[in-house]
Amino acid sequence: MVSSLNLHLPMAQELVDWSELQYDLLALIARRLNLIKDYLNFGIVCKSWHSVPTKNNFNNYLSRAPWLMLAEEDGNSSASIMA
Repeated sequence: MVSSLNLHLPMAQELVDWSELQYDLLALIARRLNLIKDYLNFGIVCKSWHSVPTKNNFNNYLSRAPWLMLAEEDGNSSASIMA
């Protein structure tokens, strides 16, 4: 027996204007970007975000290389980490 479900979806919510985020919040987000390409692209999202990617907001201490962890074959419990 097939019964129909009556799903009630919420009405469309008001869209958020991302260009109105506060500078301090944008700077916190920018400091967590670890790829230089992402950091530079952050500033081209919109005019208000253009002033965020500066030398002061760039975090030099983040690792720039993506990490990959591979499990050894043959049932070994060790793993290899590659950068």
